[in-house]
Amino acid sequence: MLKVCVSGATGSTGGAVAEAVVAADDMALVSTVSRKAAGGQVLGAPCFASVAEALAGPAFDVLIDYTALSVVEANTRAAIAAGRRVVIGTSGLTAAEFEGIDAAARAAGTGVIASGNFALTAALMTRFSLMAAEYLDWFEIIDYSRPSKTDAPTGTARELAERMGRVRQPAYEVDPAQVKAKPDFAAARSPASRSIPAAAELLGDGHQHLCPGQFPADHHPRREARTRRSMPTAPCSPHAR
Repeated sequence: MLKVCVSGATGSTGGAVAEAVVAADDMALVSTVSRKAAGGQVLGAPCFASVAEALAGPAFDVLIDYTALSVVEANTRAAIAAGRRVVIGTSGLTAAEFEGIDAAARAAGTGVIASGNFALTAALMTRFSLMAAEYLDWFEIIDYSRPSKTDAPTGTARELAERMGRVRQPAYEVDPAQVKAKPDFAAARSPASRSIPAAAELLGDGHQHLCPGQFPADHHPRREARTRRSMPTAPCSPHAR
């Protein structure tokens, strides 16, 4: 029986993961982490305020982390140092941070699986985008989400932008030094609307615009956060498909 601790167990995704662990025949939810439920129980398992506290509680084999970018690396490193395996569901870590985690896991002789977005469509988008980056002179990512989401661009878009930038450095018409944003990512921006589900689109050079969904007529970019290496935003017309 695999003993599991779910960090972020009261969140939307972490909660679903915790429920799946409870429902599985070969896993047991022995502890959870959630600041708002700390001191109580989540799905019958004791809940702690931090991963550090959970590591001092009931023994577990695997930590599944669905928390926030601000704490996921520390959570992962703490679990690795304690000899536990980790599944990182939180998105947004940089390549350098992943390399540090990989080195720590190898030194400790334990395993870490990192996939900030398990959705099939996200995996396909990543695969096809990395292929496209080999051939496009420039590209940017438009990352849609709800207005209340605090990370803009989302971790999925940030990871995709960085990975595409490692495949190919986009050409630019504006000197990155003149862009008032973080210059260490390919172009990404995050309009938000209640009428748009979480999604990402890749815009490429010329007529190679990859626009998988129709824009709702009422979408409004209330929130833009550009992390870009390349050129100004190019509009994606419904006719350029």
